Amino acid sequence: MVAFCSCPFFGQGQESLEPDKYEQWGTFSQVNISPKGDWMTFSVDHTSGMDTLYLASTVIPKRFAFPKAHFPAFINDTLFCYLDNDHAVHLTGLTGNYSYSRRDINTYVVAGRHILLHKQTGELIVVNLHTGQEYSTANVSSISLSPDKSKLVISTVHDSIYKVCLLDIDKPDKPRLLLSSTANAYLNFVWHKDSGAFVFKDDTNSAASARDYSLYFYSLTEDRLYSTGTTNMNWPENFDLAAYPELLVSDDRSTVFMLLAHKSNKIKPPTPQIWNAYDKVLYPYKKANGSFSSYSRLYLWKPHSGNIASVGDQCRTGALLLDGQLQALIYDPSENRPALKYYADRDLYIKDLKTGKYDLVLPRFEGRQENLVCSPEGRYIAYYKDGNWWTYSITSGRHINLTGKLDSEFSDQEYDRPGSKPAYGYAGWSFDGVSLFVYDRYDVWELAANGKKAQRLTSGSEEGLIFRIHNFDSPIGEGYNLRSRIIDTQAPLFLTAGTEDNAVSKVFRYYKGIIDEILSGNEKFSILCRAANAHSYIVAAERYDSPPTLLHVDNKKCNAILQGNTHHYKYRWGKSELIDYTNSAGQLLKGSLFFPIDYQPEKKYPMVVHIYERQTHHLHSYTNPSLYNAAGFNKANFTGNGYFVYYPDITYEENAPGISALDCVTAAVKAVIAKYPVSSDKIGLIGHSFGGYETNYIISRSDMFAAAVSGNGISDLVSCYYSVGWSYGLPNTWRFESDQFRIAQTPFDNSEAYQDNSPISFVRDVSTPLLSWIGENDTQVNPIQTIEYHIALRRLGKENIMLVYPDEGHVLVNPTNQIDLTSKIMQWFDYLLKSDSKPCWVKPAED
Repeated sequence: MVAFCSCPFFGQGQESLEPDKYEQWGTFSQVNISPKGDWMTFSVDHTSGMDTLYLASTVIPKRFAFPKAHFPAFINDTLFCYLDNDHAVHLTGLTGNYSYSRRDINTYVVAGRHILLHKQTGELIVVNLHTGQEYSTANVSSISLSPDKSKLVISTVHDSIYKVCLLDIDKPDKPRLLLSSTANAYLNFVWHKDSGAFVFKDDTNSAASARDYSLYFYSLTEDRLYSTGTTNMNWPENFDLAAYPELLVSDDRSTVFMLLAHKSNKIKPPTPQIWNAYDKVLYPYKKANGSFSSYSRLYLWKPHSGNIASVGDQCRTGALLLDGQLQALIYDPSENRPALKYYADRDLYIKDLKTGKYDLVLPRFEGRQENLVCSPEGRYIAYYKDGNWWTYSITSGRHINLTGKLDSEFSDQEYDRPGSKPAYGYAGWSFDGVSLFVYDRYDVWELAANGKKAQRLTSGSEEGLIFRIHNFDSPIGEGYNLRSRIIDTQAPLFLTAGTEDNAVSKVFRYYKGIIDEILSGNEKFSILCRAANAHSYIVAAERYDSPPTLLHVDNKKCNAILQGNTHHYKYRWGKSELIDYTNSAGQLLKGSLFFPIDYQPEKKYPMVVHIYERQTHHLHSYTNPSLYNAAGFNKANFTGNGYFVYYPDITYEENAPGISALDCVTAAVKAVIAKYPVSSDKIGLIGHSFGGYETNYIISRSDMFAAAVSGNGISDLVSCYYSVGWSYGLPNTWRFESDQFRIAQTPFDNSEAYQDNSPISFVRDVSTPLLSWIGENDTQVNPIQTIEYHIALRRLGKENIMLVYPDEGHVLVNPTNQIDLTSKIMQWFDYLLKSDSKPCWVKPAED
């Protein structure tokens, strides 16, 4: 075990941190490791665009830099490849003096001992890296490499003739023509997972006259091309291929699955619009997504028979494919609406795609897809319901409770929003589909899918550690395909672990029942990538006062490869500490306190309090100082400017979101004042979104704060309840009755809760100068909430500045606006908490 500490490689500096120094800081990206783990690559990205790609040995102290390079790749363990900003591809030997460069390259693809270079002119060059031979094909518009990297399908266009050709990578000089046309280009090539077939479509946009496209399926084993044709009577009328997700060839290569979208799914607004209170969804939802009858639908095509059919049926148009593609879960997307939750409950039916028969398996299942996972090859469906994990055996039709008799809770006991508690989480299935891996509060459990065995793999509850598997596999179910994550139980597993307050972080290696501790420290560890052919990993270690260090972990050994942002140690920097406090309900809570860079116990300091639910995960997170902040706040900027910065945790009582925030934040601030030299009359408050609401509320009920900043915050819970969430076209009722605002009743049933937790109800009592800001096009929180609060403060003669950023949404994306907001927030607090001169933009306009 390595008790790693990301403490400075260099002494702490004495220079002060000024904004003109911020652009020195960079961020690690594109981190990867070679197949055997002997080399790694990473990029250091800067806001100035002066990015650098690095290649480093994990065995010896050897490192190379490639300015303005990107798209790195390892070719086996012998070559390293990348593109530069001048569209040149470069290969360099890892074990010798090999060097190769080629200009005017648009993209490249590594294919075993070959590299495929697609030039900007359309020329495709296949280079044999062993022999040096090159083969060229002109006029290539797109390429697609088979999963086994032995075959390549290309589309070409020349003199208005479009072609599809198949190449053997080892014999690229002998392309095989599969299809030729003068009417359409060909695109969207998708291979079968074993490289035995692929599917593609023609492009109607390139057609001389508009018509429906055709799908094509080519079987390499049969050496035959199949097509839907353009006049197939089973082709669904008024539907077209959706842009996402891509086509899918079934495991047995008998079926092609595709998601079809209605050609005119967005309804044309009538004059006037008709909003009917009995409609299942609001008119804006239908306008954005279309009617339920025009929702996207999953279809299948049988190339050998030519049959095209919907996976669902006339009523149950929604569908999710199970792994193996022999069955699907189908449902009616319109049922159980209107819903008081973001996702409506669904009655899920399992359908046999061969016979067409279906049965109800999960009535009124909660809409969260993360609670529904399919085993490899589709033998089981695992689902979370009523606090337990269950499986449904597709062969026997039995439902099996896997956790009901275990002495542990699998539902999140700290979840304080209305409705059922969600699961702590799911890690994945074993490769053979025999076991499911899930989490309780602290530990990892392996559950036999047949219910006959359950084993706790870790001892987190005894050690006070939260264990989780770091899974490098693809995410759960993309699009219509309910694929599962896979846990390779034959290889070592890497586990992350940490205390609930995020003070201590650890990394463990689990193999065949034995757990070895690899890393441990009062810092934050993040596993980034692993080697394909070795038990070798790259881990980042960081602390608030120490930039991320890239570590190479090989089985049980660990060594540091590179410390990022080493210039950090030229500057004075603060530290972080957890502060304990107790709310009025007697609940012990913690907050993350960040110290000013020049901290001296005998001095008094201003403090800015940042609020948003629970935040102790920020304790060890290193933050680059920057003027580019989407919500205008950066804690490193403030500690560098002589402020304490505080991130307290907030917990909530039902029907009291604002009251709970006021209670917890008040206790948290008092705890800091009692322990450290914070000027009690120089404390600021800042929050964005829900934190903006909490800021609006707290300053309406307390005079603790001398300045405040609220971004995109709600001010009136009643009007918000009755408003539309324009980003999703749903009424905001679900936000209260089942989500963040935690008021399970309507304003008709509990008007007091809405009034007592609305900032606007107590706006007369606001004494804190407030800086408000909004994106004029925010569809997440209606800007009118901030505008109304501004009008109320204005009418009462209160000090308030409202910044409105045109063409911006819930957060700012325009760099110029990010700099402006970040600068103005600092100026606002400096003016009110440090007695700096009043900024000119704060002064009233003369006209």
